[in-house]
Amino acid sequence: RILRENKGLEIEGEKIEAFHTPGHTKDSLCFYTGNALISGDTLFNGTVGNCFSGDPDGFFKSVKMLMTFPDETVIYAGHDYVKASMMFAKTLEPDNKDIDIFLEKYDSGHVCSVLLDEKKVNPYLRFNDEKMTALLRKRRLQVETEEDRWNSLMSI
Repeated sequence: RILRENKGLEIEGEKIEAFHTPGHTKDSLCFYTGNALISGDTLFNGTVGNCFSGDPDGFFKSVKMLMTFPDETVIYAGHDYVKASMMFAKTLEPDNKDIDIFLEKYDSGHVCSVLLDEKKVNPYLRFNDEKMTALLRKRRLQVETEEDRWNSLMSI
């Protein structure tokens, strides 16, 4: 059976929705069930994947779509890059106390996060945040549109 976006599948009575999230690769998928998002290499805890697809606009749309999930969604990423991504986030926002809290909650044996926390600490989800926009302006990067800010963040 072919897996189609928004059709999903059912395993032992549990419905799992599939979402096409091009960006990391052209055929990237994320899965949502209950309040859990299995984000693979699209969205990591504290960062996003590399854009191997060569389609940053598609990647932006994928990440923006994932941001519409409920704030209490638990994110299970494909890899654990928490420490490195939070070190990077701290270089951008040294006064962001939410990053410190995020790191305090980090457990390498159980790596997951909640979307609301990601929106507070993940630089790539903060493209509409005034502080992030000011930082991009200071670096003389493009900030006119959401896509500009996303691409500017991805270029850092």
